[in-house]
Amino acid sequence: MKLKLFVFLVALSAWTVSVDAQESNWYLGLGTGFHSNTMKFSNLDKEMYPKSENMNNGVISVFAEGQFFKNHMLMVRPQFSYLQRGGKLIGKDEGYYYKLDAHYLDFRIPVFFQFGNDDSRFRPYVGVLPIAGFPIYGDVSLQAESETKATSGYRVDLNSANISSTYFAVSPAIGVKWYFSVRGIANACFLGLEASYEIGLTDTYGKEKDGKAIDVVGGNAYKLKGSRKFQGFEINLTVGIPLHVSDRTPKKVVVQPEPVPVVTVAPVTKPEIKKQKPCYTLEEFADLIGREEKVVGLTICAIGAINFDFGESTIKKESYPYLQQLAEILIRTNSKVEVKGHTDNVGSDDYNMELSRKRAKAVRDQLVRLGVKKDNLSFSYYGSSIPLTTNDTDEGRTLNRRVEFEIQK
Repeated sequence: MKLKLFVFLVALSAWTVSVDAQESNWYLGLGTGFHSNTMKFSNLDKEMYPKSENMNNGVISVFAEGQFFKNHMLMVRPQFSYLQRGGKLIGKDEGYYYKLDAHYLDFRIPVFFQFGNDDSRFRPYVGVLPIAGFPIYGDVSLQAESETKATSGYRVDLNSANISSTYFAVSPAIGVKWYFSVRGIANACFLGLEASYEIGLTDTYGKEKDGKAIDVVGGNAYKLKGSRKFQGFEINLTVGIPLHVSDRTPKKVVVQPEPVPVVTVAPVTKPEIKKQKPCYTLEEFADLIGREEKVVGLTICAIGAINFDFGESTIKKESYPYLQQLAEILIRTNSKVEVKGHTDNVGSDDYNMELSRKRAKAVRDQLVRLGVKKDNLSFSYYGSSIPLTTNDTDEGRTLNRRVEFEIQK
């Protein structure tokens, strides 16, 4: 049963890692912290062992964390942790104690719900950590002093002791993350502080060696009764860096286009110079294609044609006919296009840069789904750095929130 549960946990971990990175954020991370636990016995003579001491030690973890759904509110974090569990029971007579010191390798799949939006710097979260622990080394010891101060007892290696080979527990947890930007990428990495309380679910007593243990004081052999479980708290500091970097391209360095010059009436004696427009509608672009004119270097501005919800990167269905028409032209002409994302100046620079990245990528992906060759498409993003007009009015901000398509060679 325990083997089947472990296989299920590993399979669940592999499934979560295989989720399409386009719909999720993935991080690699390290954790370190403090772990304190106590041993709880169901059948313990309190008069014989009136005192107990916790096992206090450090914990080290490695993990891969996936964040899913809107605002990446669901977090799944398969991880391996190394720590110690055990404790010490102190007898009523000085010099009499029982001690367990076990080193564990844990496999955990924490599941969390984090609050806030994608652009939030600080995001609290709550969740639960299922734990499968495997003791790898350590020992069990018992010591007793007689009236003559002579000592007797034993120290048994875990391989020979009566500790179970598998341990299962669950830990409710609460924490907070601070997301910070790296090289112009908004909220690229995080630091986290997390507290949890471990509740042991299974008995850590295994089968005694030869079916019995030895009472070193009375010299009697006896069978262990009752159960022994762990419980305690843990505090961890975590750090995560992006796992997939294919879409975390550096900010493209661009030269802001010069303003459109004021057209004056040319002298009759000079030939009229045909000036290229800075931006074309899709209808104008289709007309140029029909007249077999050169279109390389031209830019199509989809102002008001491709729409998103405020602060979101999901394309509204009302924009699909426009993209379908554009895709048909690009497929027919086998044109190469760079999709460019722009925003207005509402929000921070980092937030607008990341939002323009997501929107440009979403448009690129939709064109691929409509049949345009992926090799013919690229995307870049500029945030609010290249406005078409002023951001001081609603009309100006509407013009500046746009997606452009530049025809490449």
